[in-house]
Amino acid sequence: MKMIKDIGMKPTKKNPNGRKYHVALYECPLCFNHFETRVYRVNSGKSNSCQSCSTRKTSTTHGKSTHPLHSVWKNEKQRCNNPNNPRYCDYGGRGIIFDEKFNDFIVWFDYVLSLDNAMTPTYTIDRIDNNDGYKIGNLRWASKSTQSQNTRTRKDNTSGTRGISWDKNRQKWMVRKTINKKTINLGRYESLAEAQSINRGYNI
Repeated sequence: MKMIKDIGMKPTKKNPNGRKYHVALYECPLCFNHFETRVYRVNSGKSNSCQSCSTRKTSTTHGKSTHPLHSVWKNEKQRCNNPNNPRYCDYGGRGIIFDEKFNDFIVWFDYVLSLDNAMTPTYTIDRIDNNDGYKIGNLRWASKSTQSQNTRTRKDNTSGTRGISWDKNRQKWMVRKTINKKTINLGRYESLAEAQSINRGYNI
């Protein structure tokens, strides 16, 4: 949700003399009204709309809470929005967002099922750009081998692209892929742009 104003620390209306909480003014993504809520509720994913919209959503269940994809959706959202999640540092902590549109499970559900290879055995949902978020246009169903090529680059990788490294001896960019624990050499190239083109064009 979009934060409109950071209000600061304040007690609850029910207990005005009690413990204070960090509160902010947010814009509801469903009705666009502004409302106050505790910041931790938004960051943890417990609050993603105003109270009236939340009540309206819970009164009409989607009937898919037992579907296998429901836990996938929930885990994606938690990794991006909940600082207490053990995987948060690899997702929300490094700027990976969970698009507000996907806070509605049915919107996310319908979208991922519309993608190629949806629900194919051994395929799971993957982000096309590993440095971008869970949003329309950046999701796909992919095999484990494809996903293994999509992990983050090492910090010492000067090319900035996984699978491309600088060959100091030959003074060229070297392209290599690892598939099923076997390394495939795709050649050496004068320019980084050419190496990246070869790297992108090699489909698993």
